[in-house]
Amino acid sequence: MRNFIIFSVFFLLSCKASERLSNNAIISEILSYKLEKVDTLVDIGCGQGFFSREIAHYNPNLFLILEDLPKLSKFVKKRDTTNCEKVDTKQEVKNWLRNSKYVPNVENKYLLIIGKDDSIPVSTGTCKRVLCRQSLHEFKNKEIMAFELSRILSIDGILTIVETEPKYLGEKDIYCLNNYLTKQNIVNILKPLKLRNDTSIINKGT
Repeated sequence: MRNFIIFSVFFLLSCKASERLSNNAIISEILSYKLEKVDTLVDIGCGQGFFSREIAHYNPNLFLILEDLPKLSKFVKKRDTTNCEKVDTKQEVKNWLRNSKYVPNVENKYLLIIGKDDSIPVSTGTCKRVLCRQSLHEFKNKEIMAFELSRILSIDGILTIVETEPKYLGEKDIYCLNNYLTKQNIVNILKPLKLRNDTSIINKGT
């Protein structure tokens, strides 16, 4: 039986957690992952890699395997939902994870892999730590992708899912226009996988 953790549910006004979290909140979240003795973290739905860079900064010995689709949606103007363009994932991640004083030698500390809407190109049972941060609600077929998250976990691996809890039923993410997921939504999606549910919820104030 594999371990499963719903790690954190955010209570935020914005769907983009990186814009709302203070530096202290970011540090607190990352420390709660307990990655000190972890050598590799697989980040599914890494987006531009902003939070991956934060993780790398506070865990300098960690190797990151980053996964997302080949194209990412990006607003031409910040928060202008009427004007969105598709940008190259590889270039966006490279921009965020370029070698710098902030994360020295980071270009040697990550591998980007390109996935699909319904599959993760990682071998079965090979990942001890998998992170799915602010991504589960974006998947077109959440049940299939939940199976994929479970499939790549090793025995006794830990899956960490981080989502923004909706302020009201039916609240949508302004980027992907999908509904946010409640804790019960997540439990229902993962229930058929029969993962052990060690739930730890940290409430992040707005």
